[in-house]
Amino acid sequence: MQAEPVQKGKPSTRRDGAESLRLTKSRSHWTIAWARLRRDRLSLIAMAGFGLICLVALAGPWLAEVVLHADPARQNMLRNFEPPGAQNLLGTDDFGRDVLTRLIWGARVSVGVGFAVAAISLTIGVVLGLLAGFYGGVLDDLINAIIQTMLNIPLLFLVILLSVVFRPSPIGLAIIFGVTGWMGTARQVRGVTFSVREREFVMAARALGATDRRIMGVHVLPNLMSLVLVIAGFDIAAAILAESGLSFLGLGIQPPLPSWGNMLSNSLEYIRRAWWLVAAPGTMIFLTVLCVFLLTDGLRDALDPSLSNR
Repeated sequence: MQAEPVQKGKPSTRRDGAESLRLTKSRSHWTIAWARLRRDRLSLIAMAGFGLICLVALAGPWLAEVVLHADPARQNMLRNFEPPGAQNLLGTDDFGRDVLTRLIWGARVSVGVGFAVAAISLTIGVVLGLLAGFYGGVLDDLINAIIQTMLNIPLLFLVILLSVVFRPSPIGLAIIFGVTGWMGTARQVRGVTFSVREREFVMAARALGATDRRIMGVHVLPNLMSLVLVIAGFDIAAAILAESGLSFLGLGIQPPLPSWGNMLSNSLEYIRRAWWLVAAPGTMIFLTVLCVFLLTDGLRDALDPSLSNR
C-alpha cells in the first residue's frame, strides 16, 4: 500500500498565519494609533512645530541671555522702532526693546497658560464626569445641575469681570479659565463612562470583588485617555486664543510682562510705522494654534476605534 505524499509547506503556512494573527492581536490600541498617526504627515509636521515652540518657550531665559544677549525689559529709547536687521532679528518696539526676546518670553506666558488651563479643566471635568457616569443616580443629577447652571452663566462676561477685579497673574488667569471651562469635558467624559461601565471587563472586575476606586482607576479611566488627549489639545488652543484676546483688550496679562496678546495690543497704534510689531506676535499666535489644531485632529483620527480597519 503506497503511503500518501507529505504535503510540504502547509504546516509552515498555518504556523506563519497563526504567528501573524498572534502578532496582530498583540498590538495594543496605542501601538495601532501611533502607526496610524505616523502616516499622517501633516499631523507629524504640526507635532514637530508645536514641540519646537514649547522647547523654545522652556529655553527662553537661556536663549535670551546666552544666544540673544538681550533682556525683554531693557529699554533703549535711542533705538526704538528699528526694523528687523542683523542686530535685532525682529526689530525693536516703541521702547527700544528687542522684539524677538519679548516674543520668546511671551511664548512662555501664552503657552504656559494654555497647558495650565488644560490641566485644571481636565482635572475638574474628568473627575466630575467620571463620578457622574460611573455612579449615576443622585450624584449624576447633582453634577448635571451644576453643569447646566455653569453653562447658563455668560462666561465671557464673568471672565472679564474677574479679570478686571483681580488683575490676575498668568497662574491666576489660568485658574479663571480652567474653573469656568470644564463643563464640556465633564459632559463628554460622563457619556463615555456610561458606556464603559457596562462592558464585560468591568462586570468581571466587579464580580471578582474590585472596589469602585480600583474599577474607575484601572479599568474605566484608561479607556477615556484617548478622549482626554483630544480634549486637552483643543483646551490648549482655546486657552491660548482666550489669553491673547483678553490681553489684547488690556484685561489679561499686564505689561511689563510680555505675552503675545498684550504685545499685539501695545503695537496696534504703530502698525503703519512698525509693521513688525504686529506681524511677530500675530504670526506666532496663528502658527501655534494651527499646529495644536492639526495635531489634535490627527490624534482624534488615529485614536478613533472606527478607523481600526483602515
